Amino acid sequence: MRSRNLIHKISLPVGVILMVISVIILKNSLEFVKNSERAVGVVTELEKTTDQDDSSYAPVFLIKFSWSIVSMSIAVFLVTTGGGYYLIRRQFN
Repeated sequence: MRSRNLIHKISLPVGVILMVISVIILKNSLEFVKNSERAVGVVTELEKTTDQDDSSYAPVFLIKFSWSIVSMSIAVFLVTTGGGYYLIRRQFN
């Protein structure tokens, strides 16, 4: 009887924690799909993969990147580098 009571006391908080985590993951997934950008690509070739008995083919895509992604990558690098130098300069003064 005591072990059942203990199991119920443990399972409720664990279930609530798992439910909260699941809702957060679902929210993040929906937000990603809502804000994601479609990529236009072209299949350039089919790559053959062979196991012991079976063969399968996987498409190889050529994807055109938008300039916003390229400029965002450069901006992140510059902000990180500039911020690092700024913090180091303040540390040594």
